[in-house]
Amino acid sequence: MKKDGIIVQLYHVRTMPRLEAFSGAGMEGAARPGGRRSSEKTGKRMPQRNDMMDRLFEEQVERLQELHYLILLWAVQSEGKSLKYNITNLFDDLKSAGKTRTKQTAVAAVAALATLCFIDIREEHNRKNIYITNFGAKALESMMMRGKYKESESTFLEGR
Repeated sequence: MKKDGIIVQLYHVRTMPRLEAFSGAGMEGAARPGGRRSSEKTGKRMPQRNDMMDRLFEEQVERLQELHYLILLWAVQSEGKSLKYNITNLFDDLKSAGKTRTKQTAVAAVAALATLCFIDIREEHNRKNIYITNFGAKALESMMMRGKYKESESTFLEGR
């Protein structure tokens, strides 16, 4: 699409990781048949979809904070004990661990993890219960391997 002398190319997620804007000529890296791309200058192939998705996942995990780590950890521990872990329990645990003073912070962290598909929130019997997803388990594993954060006890889970 051409507008005001700037050509903007929109690529499908499978073939290009970002939007590119070019002014004037030069369409290096245009999409090739079969979803493959190469730069005419270097002749190198662009990363394939799986590589890009892996990099995106790692970037998302890298940006998570200790608060997110604890939510994922306690969610998986609660499922291991067959307990329902809800936002109220989470807030109490975060507060006792000294990680937050407001429920709003806990809710925002839960919303962020749900947006990334790392946890599911299900309303059951007037409670919003937290369940870890396969993506969340993979993120937790990655965070544990890095050893960036230490484990903290959940008062809710330890009391059961």
